Amino acid sequence: MVIERAYGQQQHKAPANGREDSERSSHVPSLPRASAAAAAILNAAKHLGNIPDDILLLPPIIIQPILNLKSGPLKMKNCHLGAEEILMALSISAVTNPTAQAAMERLGQLDGCQAHSTSYLTRSDEKICSKLGLDVTCDPEHLSESLFYI
Repeated sequence: MVIERAYGQQQHKAPANGREDSERSSHVPSLPRASAAAAAILNAAKHLGNIPDDILLLPPIIIQPILNLKSGPLKMKNCHLGAEEILMALSISAVTNPTAQAAMERLGQLDGCQAHSTSYLTRSDEKICSKLGLDVTCDPEHLSESLFYI
């Protein structure tokens, strides 16, 4: 997913599957299960806040319980973290991490930006992008073979 300002200044690129090279990961290098929208939003906030890529905004102690809940009691097979979950984790991290707080304060600057994804977004990610003021376009590709993907 790519987020850009309307005048063409690129803000961030994230691959469609939400996975990033460990040396470029902005949140947790071992977090391969974030949606592309979640990764792009988080990385764009870091870019706008001039936060280096190697600074962790979401420590594993915050992310792992969410993944455990989804894969354990909720029995979800596809337990990736969407934009809403990543933003909630960021807000929790911001309580004790001033850098995460700085990234949170930059989210408003995404209003009016344009984003493009190489596959359809989930309904949840689409709603979060809309609430942030992102104008999102998508290629006509589904995330999976399942027509009932939510």
